[in-house]
Amino acid sequence: MLALDITNDQLDSILPKLKKRKNNNDNTQTTSNKSRKIYQCTYQGCDKSYRKPCRLEEHKRTHTGERPFVCTFPGCDNAYMRSTHLTAHARRHDPEASRAFKCSFKDCSKGFATQQHLQRHEALHTVPTPHKCEWPGCDIAFAKRYQLRNHMCTHTGKKTYPCTVEGCDKSFSTASKLERHGSTHSEDVRYICGFTECNAKFSKWTELRHHVSHEHPVNCEECGKLFMKQSQLKRHFKRRHMVHEPIPCYWEDCPRKFFSKKSLKMHIELVHERAIRFKCSFGGCGKGFPYKSLLERHEKSHLRIRATPKRKREPEPNILDMITGYDYSDKNTRRRWACPFKGCQHKFLREYDLERHLGSKFHQDDLEYVLNEKYSEQGVFEGEGESTSSNHDDELI
Repeated sequence: MLALDITNDQLDSILPKLKKRKNNNDNTQTTSNKSRKIYQCTYQGCDKSYRKPCRLEEHKRTHTGERPFVCTFPGCDNAYMRSTHLTAHARRHDPEASRAFKCSFKDCSKGFATQQHLQRHEALHTVPTPHKCEWPGCDIAFAKRYQLRNHMCTHTGKKTYPCTVEGCDKSFSTASKLERHGSTHSEDVRYICGFTECNAKFSKWTELRHHVSHEHPVNCEECGKLFMKQSQLKRHFKRRHMVHEPIPCYWEDCPRKFFSKKSLKMHIELVHERAIRFKCSFGGCGKGFPYKSLLERHEKSHLRIRATPKRKREPEPNILDMITGYDYSDKNTRRRWACPFKGCQHKFLREYDLERHLGSKFHQDDLEYVLNEKYSEQGVFEGEGESTSSNHDDELI
């Protein structure tokens, strides 16, 4: 053991410093352990990691689609993956809870949903407000110039940056948009048509694009079809005239082939991975869906209470309806205009429809016979007799 040439007084002064340094090293090591993300997601293809196991459980719900936190407010079936999301949602149903954090300054009754928003608001009460509103009857003052600028919009009815050109009443939310708009009032030539033997000049980009699309359309060399944009021509040529090597589906025992990767991807999602991508988490329901939005819409059907009972199925048509057409039986009193010829069961809602029926090919021979013979003696119509037949004759003529 080495002998230290040190006095007791020096040792007493050094020991506290060594102990403090050791404690600092221990705290640093503990903090580094806490900051490490040691809880790794076990789902294939996911490399997410978290510091706390509760955060990992919340993340796993994004894979399973589970939403255990359901709103209990009557008539609301919203469900969430996190309890904090449900708490924030519940404030919408209670106006008082949504503004629970009230301003503590006198003569200020504003409320806020979070403590952070409240602190930001209360800071405005303690700073000087040199920017005063000059609108007649308004004495509000602000700490920042942009706050006054936004406030003036409530008086003028326009956005923050209005156009200053005479006769133009447009306004914009940012200075960059106002600057971009200012070029529309300029008469300087900024754009020239690039086609050969065309000297057209324009001050606006939209005018140039309109000129090119209508005056210089591009045509397909293979089929001669015209397009207003070069991009449309390229898309058309790629789809219609280029020879593509078919891409086979890589799933086992699937013979399908596709001409684009997009079609193959959609086929796999809708056919092969439908039952495993997003599965319903409700017990007894094993349905699967290719997209998360479809799963969420389906799970709402489990939570929704049917307001009205299901509508009863209509009775099946009888034999007469099936032979002569839908709903021609005597039970339907709405069809008042019946065909006068024997053996024809057609009925109609309007007299006009009956006239069209009588003039159709179906009764062409019958009408010729009626016009050529004395129908009053033949008994062609229902209800024999001279007066009855004459009345029917008048109607037919």
